Amino acid sequence: MMPNTTCRTHSFSLYLEASSDIVLSMIHTFDSLNHKAKRSVCKLCRLSSNKENSYYNISPLTTIVLLLMKSGDVSPNPGPPGRKRTYNPKHPCCHCGKGVTGRSRAISCDSCDQWTHNKCAGVLSNDAYDELCSSGGEFTHLCNQCTLHALPFADDSDHPAIITQGNDLLSEIVEDAADQATTERPLDFECLHSKGLNFIHLNTRSLLPKLDELRILAANTKVAVIGITESWLDASVTDSEINITDYSILRRDRNREGGGVCIYIRNDFIFKLRDDICTTLETVWAELYLPKTRPILIGVCYRPPKHTDFFNVLERCCLDCNCFTNKEVIMMGDFNVDYSQLHSHTNPLHVSLKHYMSMFGMTQIINTSTRITSTTSTILDLILISDPAKISQCGVLDIGLSDHQIIYCTRKCKKIPINRHNGVTLRSLKNYSKEIFEEKLHEVDWQVVLDSNSVHEAFYLFKSKLMAVIDNIAPLKYVRIKQRTAPWMTGEILHLIHERDRAFTKLKKDQRHQLAWKIHLPS
Repeated sequence: MMPNTTCRTHSFSLYLEASSDIVLSMIHTFDSLNHKAKRSVCKLCRLSSNKENSYYNISPLTTIVLLLMKSGDVSPNPGPPGRKRTYNPKHPCCHCGKGVTGRSRAISCDSCDQWTHNKCAGVLSNDAYDELCSSGGEFTHLCNQCTLHALPFADDSDHPAIITQGNDLLSEIVEDAADQATTERPLDFECLHSKGLNFIHLNTRSLLPKLDELRILAANTKVAVIGITESWLDASVTDSEINITDYSILRRDRNREGGGVCIYIRNDFIFKLRDDICTTLETVWAELYLPKTRPILIGVCYRPPKHTDFFNVLERCCLDCNCFTNKEVIMMGDFNVDYSQLHSHTNPLHVSLKHYMSMFGMTQIINTSTRITSTTSTILDLILISDPAKISQCGVLDIGLSDHQIIYCTRKCKKIPINRHNGVTLRSLKNYSKEIFEEKLHEVDWQVVLDSNSVHEAFYLFKSKLMAVIDNIAPLKYVRIKQRTAPWMTGEILHLIHERDRAFTKLKKDQRHQLAWKIHLPS
């Protein structure tokens, strides 16, 4: 930093490192001076130690230019005028927008080739990332935009892989993507279309917000059994509200914050609820009956993190009811025990889990991390089976429904034909009338609803009383529907077909039955 050089005049000093605004105000003062004062201002000190009193003369214009150039906010070489430069990195991060450089720990999307900082993605730790890079291994990654784009209800208008510079090209790409979506199955679901019975499990951490995605998954895969843990349901949620088409639900709710388990079983299977097994734990059990094989006992379990005696209680329950005898067992659930650390002999949970598996001859088949965070990678969701030889495949699916991954397994099975007839549950209006319905509503004591302490309690009471009236005058009934009936086949046509067939039967018995002949061959 240069020392301040002072321009001496009659009554003021100019400091050359002032701002340009101060310099301009000084110039205005300079113009108001007389000729003699201007000449004295233009005499600048040489800043020499041996010639302190020597001066040299410069013109007033040069003085003004020098003062402006020494101002702190005036660039000595501003360059040509132009637009204000903006920071546009060549490879911006999908999350933070900052540039991804060659030294950054970053991951490229396999679909759109957009880069994401490993820290922003939160997929791998720094040590795991460095180890993967040094080993040259492969890693599959989809950015958030591509993950949402794969969902059928997502809006892909802002996706970088879809936006192009021409409207015609954009329309063509969108149409091709729509055609492909309707003709091809999702890549992540291919493993669930293999031959056999597919069982899947997911810790949803509240089932209701994920119900639509789960229905899409069930419709696309037609899996045999869907196990759910941490459903977060209570008695105020009815089975019809969480129904999945072509599936029956068995559930056990915690009826307070968190927890809860349930099973969806496809309707074309014969099964029985086993509500006598482990009633003190958050488990639900069912027996699945297949032709020419032992019953399959299916269990979905959830161990709360603070329940340290879970496996001991589960062991006593299974021994008391003798439920594993002469049965094939498939247990799925979130046990909140990191199976990758099972070799540890210091954790009592690991010891009790190994003892339980050894006691009943169970094998755990999931060996891939099911819950991944920015700092941890653990195997918390497990599948325990009694007969590993009957399992053709198993694995983990990442579709982003929860912070837990979907685990699945496929049991070997001969092809079981799906029933040709479907059924629907509807309300019978045989005894319904508007007058009876109004009369029943007037008989209900609605005062308890008005006296409720909270809106949730009022809604629950109102819904329960209303549904009781509806169930009384219009009960639910199951009606079988012929699946392969042509849409143009009406009741009148079916009646004529039956009449024709009866006439043809009479004709074969008696050729002289002219009336039957006329009906069979109408003019």
